[in-house]
Amino acid sequence: CEDPNTDEYHLSDWMCRCAPPAENSATGAVVTECLHNECRDDMPTATCEGATPAQDCVDPDPSAAGDWECHCRSPAAGEAVGAPADGCDTYNECVVVCEHCADVNGTGTVCSFHGQTCSDPLPHDVHNNWVCECARPSVGVKRGDYVPTGECVLDECTAQCETCADMGSGQNLCAAEGQVCVERE
Repeated sequence: CEDPNTDEYHLSDWMCRCAPPAENSATGAVVTECLHNECRDDMPTATCEGATPAQDCVDPDPSAAGDWECHCRSPAAGEAVGAPADGCDTYNECVVVCEHCADVNGTGTVCSFHGQTCSDPLPHDVHNNWVCECARPSVGVKRGDYVPTGECVLDECTAQCETCADMGSGQNLCAAEGQVCVERE
């Protein structure tokens, strides 16, 4: 407890403070919740920053003990409670938000907005290589953007052969007959 001004005319200015390392204070009252950001301690911070690659320590609830997390640094995505997160050395441009990714503003990929699927064929080391793929049974792919309307073309082989009943052999109708489906132009 502290009284910053002991003058007899300054009443009700006393203050309660949490004992270190917790933080919080209240003027003229008892502190209702002592907060402690665990990432200010050496061990959690060293664990996260010492990971390869380095990560950020985040304490989502300073009033709870043992909940600190390591978060991958942008543009990678991933987190883990009480330990370094996996996958921080790679990032899938369909999942993270970045300037050259499929999602630049955090509201979903440009692909999903157009009913298409986003795919990042080499998430480990190649950047700006994501593609949008048309929804099956249509075919069409475009790198770095959605496939425009009219460029998603129906693939009848996919539509007919793969959606036909399984012939019991685990093969589609054409393959079960030893045939290959070919689309005519």
